Amino acid sequence: MHSVAYYSVLWDRDNNFEKNDIFLGVNCCGHAVYDYRPVAAASRHDYYLFCLVRGEVSVKNPESFLLTPGCFCIFEKDSFFEYSATSDSVEYYWAHFTGSCASEIIRRCGISTNKTYSFGAAEGLSHLFTRLFLSFARADNFRELDRGADMLGILSSLGKAACADAESGVRRYEIIERSVEYIHKHISLPLSVAELAGAEFMSEGRYREIFRKALGMSPVDYIISLRINTACGLLRSTSMPVHEIAESVGYKDAAYFCRIFLKRTGMSPSDYRSSQ
Repeated sequence: MHSVAYYSVLWDRDNNFEKNDIFLGVNCCGHAVYDYRPVAAASRHDYYLFCLVRGEVSVKNPESFLLTPGCFCIFEKDSFFEYSATSDSVEYYWAHFTGSCASEIIRRCGISTNKTYSFGAAEGLSHLFTRLFLSFARADNFRELDRGADMLGILSSLGKAACADAESGVRRYEIIERSVEYIHKHISLPLSVAELAGAEFMSEGRYREIFRKALGMSPVDYIISLRINTACGLLRSTSMPVHEIAESVGYKDAAYFCRIFLKRTGMSPSDYRSSQ
């Protein structure tokens, strides 16, 4: 584990307060790298900026969503949030900020709280946070103003990235819509991520990323779920033999289909049919 944190009030462990006598201030901030799965649950009086560089984090605030590398979220002040890493290692930058203009600045940056956005390159984010960290090391009369200015720079940069992400969101939606339509029409055929990505002239990595961001699961998980759901419908409504159902949903090997079906539903295809 590697973690650094900076606090405006050194004797206050949480620095959990709202300040309205400054336009924008930073209560605390830091950079964390964990080789395990951290979990957190809290309610704070300030805004919480969470920028994920590596790993995956499941968030509930109040709705559930997944943060993936290159994404950020601002948790609303005075609202309960909880998150837990779903990968074995994570890295993120964070900041708790407050001030009389904090909510207006968030709005003007085009950011909604409790929602995930893409911030792009981690290198630029690292540079902005390093500037903020340095402002905590200074002991002059301008340190609070500098922290506010540095935080404004971070929020402005994230806002620009969020706007660019929204503009490209239409294209991502069209890509996933085409892919899903193709998967449904060709469920009985062999399907691969390489094939689906190639149809959109994309790398497999990029395709997996936008698919997960759009639907909350990987392309492979979506295909398996669709095949098993389709098989369940056929088991309920027809008398087709199990091996024919397996082939109709893309599994040439009936034994392999039965193993996948058991893993997903907790029962064999024959037991499922008899239970209906």
